Amino acid sequence: MKKVFGLLFIGMMLRSYGQTSSWDRKPFDEASRAIAALENRPRLIDSLRKIYENKWIVQFSLGHRFITPNNEADEPDVITTADLTKNVACFGFGAGYFVKKNWLLGAEFDFLPIHKEEHVNNVSIGGGSINVDGSGSGGVMFNLGVLSKFFLPVGEFSRAYLGFKTGVIKAAAGGGEGGFSSSQGQFKEIRVLVRNFGYGNLTLGISHRPTPVVLLDLNAGYLLSSRTDNIGGIESPGGITATFSIQFVIGGAKGL
Repeated sequence: MKKVFGLLFIGMMLRSYGQTSSWDRKPFDEASRAIAALENRPRLIDSLRKIYENKWIVQFSLGHRFITPNNEADEPDVITTADLTKNVACFGFGAGYFVKKNWLLGAEFDFLPIHKEEHVNNVSIGGGSINVDGSGSGGVMFNLGVLSKFFLPVGEFSRAYLGFKTGVIKAAAGGGEGGFSSSQGQFKEIRVLVRNFGYGNLTLGISHRPTPVVLLDLNAGYLLSSRTDNIGGIESPGGITATFSIQFVIGGAKGL
């Protein structure tokens, strides 16, 4: 009888130990599953390589194009009297798509306005007539292109990249003379030139991610373009380029 009670006691102890061991393992099993889930998610510090893959971006940019002396015309534009080297700041917007974790394709548009120049050349009063003569000029450059950026496989919050952009720059320059005569009325003469330039722009830049949905992008490069006759004092808009842009990643916070 003592042996029977002893065996029953040992059995109850083993059963109790088995249940306790199962209860003790449960938190560890849940922790293991949580760790495995975290390992399968894109890491926050690696978001430029994983989170942004197959996502769209939209951007707004401020850039500068410095036309180098070898692209300026030997003489001023005597037809329109406009000077397309007067301003270097351009404003634009664009969109892109991360085809792969380190490759972005996109399109950009920007415009570079040239400040209007206006002059009063003559004011005269005589013979019962008032005469006012003046002249002016201005212009603008539009840039439409497609681009590709290849991000180097280093970095976490900031990553360097090589970029190439190609497209068309349309330059327009206008100028003329006009005036008013109290005896003959108004008169004016306007002259306009328009040129198209094909170009390629090689850039080196860096992209920084302050938040999962925002990228700050800064790049510099050189723009090489075709050449034409004198327009606004230039034969080509080629030269050194620099651009800063704020980019917004559509769905960039998903997966965190």
